[in-house]
Amino acid sequence: MGVLSGTMSFKAYYVEGYSGLGFDPLIWGIKLRREEFNPLQKETGEKESSGFVEHKDIFSGELRAEKIFFEDYAHFLFRKDIIKLQKKILFQFIKKLEEQYREEPDSKAKYNKIKKEAEYLYLQQTIPSIYTYEVLWSCAKGILYFFNSSKGINEQFVSAFEKATELTLIEVETGTIAAKILSEKELQKFDSLQPSELVSLS
Repeated sequence: MGVLSGTMSFKAYYVEGYSGLGFDPLIWGIKLRREEFNPLQKETGEKESSGFVEHKDIFSGELRAEKIFFEDYAHFLFRKDIIKLQKKILFQFIKKLEEQYREEPDSKAKYNKIKKEAEYLYLQQTIPSIYTYEVLWSCAKGILYFFNSSKGINEQFVSAFEKATELTLIEVETGTIAAKILSEKELQKFDSLQPSELVSLS
């Protein structure tokens, strides 16, 4: 069983630093907006950007509390956009620019200038790859699920969440969480649960 063997594709966290009683979605929605997603600024050479977005509209451009909080839980996404420059294509941009600068004497400064300009031109013509990861936060129980098991992605998410909310996420074993909050029958079908079903059980 995946949840007990540690092979589940999500991480579970205790959310420490607040009380589930009197939880105000509007206040926490404002806090989460501190780390809402902002598009890549390609003109500045930026190759990566990440932040929170609504789960039903990743292009909304604004994180609205009424779109992420439902009764006593929150459902939103952690979005990450990445542009990866391929060496072979970057080389073509460099070769083209070398023709423009052929009158200048060869030097390390010249090469660095050409490479920087080539990367800029390449960036402007490249569409970033978009990745999204579900976040489910049982506000009343103080348990949060992040649906990706990659260490690097989890670290980025935890950093953004803690920075936005001023709360602390403490990772716990998914099997431990499941055993505490699910009945024996529910535990048997835990691996196949949908995100919304998982939150309703927590």
